[in-house]
Amino acid sequence: LGVNHDASATWSWNADLYYKRLRDLIVDVTTGEQYLNRAVGRAYGAELMINKRSDPNLFDGSGKSKLRWLDRFSDRIYGWLALSLSKSDRHNELNGVDSRFEFDTPIIANFVMNYRINRNWDAGLRWNLRSGLPYTRIVGNQPNPNFPGFYLPVYGDLNGARASPYHRLDLRAERKLDLGRFHGIAYVDIINAYARSNGGAVQYKPKPGTSDYTLEEQDSLPLLPSIGIKLTF
Repeated sequence: LGVNHDASATWSWNADLYYKRLRDLIVDVTTGEQYLNRAVGRAYGAELMINKRSDPNLFDGSGKSKLRWLDRFSDRIYGWLALSLSKSDRHNELNGVDSRFEFDTPIIANFVMNYRINRNWDAGLRWNLRSGLPYTRIVGNQPNPNFPGFYLPVYGDLNGARASPYHRLDLRAERKLDLGRFHGIAYVDIINAYARSNGGAVQYKPKPGTSDYTLEEQDSLPLLPSIGIKLTF
């Protein structure tokens, strides 16, 4: 269920609600058949997007001298904010266990803002946030009956823990290019501008020669400057 609204020539927004039930989901079993369709689930949430466009007549000189500086500044801004709130869970009919779905991500937010400096130059930023993915804790270990001297992990509640949130800020400046038959942009990017070291997900890695494990976050991009050119012809 959704609604869209154009608030003005440069502002608009849309909102959506959704609910979905799932059935006959696959679960693995330890005896007999390897997999059975004995789980159900649901996914539901809300999404909101607010969009701001720049004034298409920004540089044609039509009446701009009469606008206040704040209006002129606002006319040069364009971008959007997108926010998603959701939940996805599963119920195993064989053992009665309720759990989060392994890709359950309650919050996703994207914010993009650009500024038109002049006819040729634009600068902007993009900020992304999302909840960390669920994972199952290892709460202990036990001897492996099939391999003496080795151990098996003992797990806690299925997907009962969650990795720390992932967020990243990217910056960009770009210049339009008009080279006769060639058109395009030249740009400078700074990816992960504040060098956030977090992948939004974790994994257990065994320590060689021991029964211990380490919990490590997945690798993410470091602070990464880059330059490039895009051309069309």
